[in-house]
Amino acid sequence: MEYVAPEIIKGEFYDDCVDIWSVGVVVYEMLTGKTPFDKINQQNIFDKIKEGDIFYPTYLSDKAVSFISGLLKVNKNERLNINQIKNHSFLNNN
Repeated sequence: MEYVAPEIIKGEFYDDCVDIWSVGVVVYEMLTGKTPFDKINQQNIFDKIKEGDIFYPTYLSDKAVSFISGLLKVNKNERLNINQIKNHSFLNNN
């Protein structure tokens, strides 16, 4: 449920940006040990997804927050694209 991109909830058609959203959820889970959206009920989760209502723990680095928030942009046209992902400072030490 948490992996569903906002545009899918809104009834739009699938495109590659949906997968980028899902990667953002997975990265968040890997770094925090929990999902970015509270599991109160399905409607609550969908509302939080559509609003981009995400809490970033203070122990996440600025680079991690920048990377995750770039993947989890509600507006799919503002999400990181593949080249931006590959070149993001979170993934590159140089």
